[in-house]
Amino acid sequence: MGASRRVGQVRRLVCRAIDVMKAYVRSNHKRLLILSGRYSEDGQDRWLLQELAEELCRRGHEIDLLILDPTGQIRGGQLETCDSRLRAYQVQGFERSLLPRYGTAKYLPQALRIHLDPRVRGFFSDRYDACLFTTPGVVSAGIAARLKRSGQCDSTMMIMWDFFPVTNTEVGAIRGGRVGDALFKLEQMVVRSADDLVLMTPRGERFLDSYYTEVPGRRTIIPPWGRDETWDH
Repeated sequence: MGASRRVGQVRRLVCRAIDVMKAYVRSNHKRLLILSGRYSEDGQDRWLLQELAEELCRRGHEIDLLILDPTGQIRGGQLETCDSRLRAYQVQGFERSLLPRYGTAKYLPQALRIHLDPRVRGFFSDRYDACLFTTPGVVSAGIAARLKRSGQCDSTMMIMWDFFPVTNTEVGAIRGGRVGDALFKLEQMVVRSADDLVLMTPRGERFLDSYYTEVPGRRTIIPPWGRDETWDH
């Protein structure tokens, strides 16, 4: 599958996730937390979850968007947004020279900062109706599960547009061996903790069960190539 086609299918999956979120937004107003790897303040390079957050705001909901990018703004803090109902906070980044060079390893120092920085804890609202995040789940540093345990979040949803770390290992993005085994264990914990899982195909659901095993979350399959009217209900 070509890179552009895959990006298109992933974008479609995220757009369809808006419809799945209707399960959480039946009333006129909900507060949701979305964990995202990137954010564009000038709107020139908008990331998929940014589009999702903005669309949910247009539907009348309040969204908190936590940006986890370790190479983002060194200062961190609140970011400008296009809607008063959307709050975006960039976790303080690192100097690039201080980060591991490859892939998901760049997020490991950031995971510690997310849990230890009192400014991040202060950004969270007292309560969320739902928290949404994507694969790889290890990047989210267990935030969704922590908020659920503390009673700050009613439900969690994980959009699975690939399977970590096997997908990344196959394309050479990360190494296997002990590092790969450790990352698998961490990802498995995150996958098992999600209340809802969004996948692209029935085959993906079967692989989910065979790869991670004993995954209790509810599943929703959203074919990225499905017709728009399929979801208008």
